[in-house]
Amino acid sequence: HVEEIVVAKALERYKGRVVLGADFVLSASGGKESDSLSLPWDGLIPQSWPADERVGFVTFPSDDDGIIRRAQFFRSDTGEPERGLPSLAASVMRLQGKPQMIPLDQPDYLFRYSDARAYMHYPLHDIFIPDIWESNFGGGSFFKGKTVFIGPVARQQQDTKETPVGTLHGVQVHAHALGALKSGLFLKKISLDLRLTLLVFMTVAAALLVLFLRRPMACLLILLGGIALAAVVQILAFNHLSLAVSYTHLTL
Repeated sequence: HVEEIVVAKALERYKGRVVLGADFVLSASGGKESDSLSLPWDGLIPQSWPADERVGFVTFPSDDDGIIRRAQFFRSDTGEPERGLPSLAASVMRLQGKPQMIPLDQPDYLFRYSDARAYMHYPLHDIFIPDIWESNFGGGSFFKGKTVFIGPVARQQQDTKETPVGTLHGVQVHAHALGALKSGLFLKKISLDLRLTLLVFMTVAAALLVLFLRRPMACLLILLGGIALAAVVQILAFNHLSLAVSYTHLTL
């Protein structure tokens, strides 16, 4: 267990600068589903409550289509606040002295991804090769002032996630979530009342168009124009108002 002892000593030496990942695992028992929390090995960090500040969960909720659009920053395996655990990104923010920037008024948050190439990955073994360490990383100066995520990217690990900007490695998703957290780039949904109002309006408008115009080709062109306009509205709302408007809510 020499390796574990070395890692444990390093964690103590750099306490306040390193966060380890925990995982919420969904399990089924007696026909009911429940979360169980898998913490890092207790030989590294004590598995006690309240949880050690060097632990953050790495679990992301995915939507029905399997795409990760939301992040959770605080979660409990029992629903009790005293059993709560911050996410990896939230733990990083706490250690960096910015806990006030962690939103906790909702269970999860739609967040805006950066460009898919914003957070590139580097082979870990490169830092152990002196020539590469000096030429590519300036003897460590490359990492100065940066938050570094360490995670698997090998194909056999199968740690890839589907996101709005394409397929990313899991470790990259955490980097995007932290970037959104630091910049406050969260998205808002339009209310249910407004969605229903838009749906009724578009349905009535389409019915009146077909009923009174009575020119199929003209109706088709107008409806296609309406769909194009809805797409433009959606893009403008997303880019300038951080408002996530479902395309179908404007075109049905």
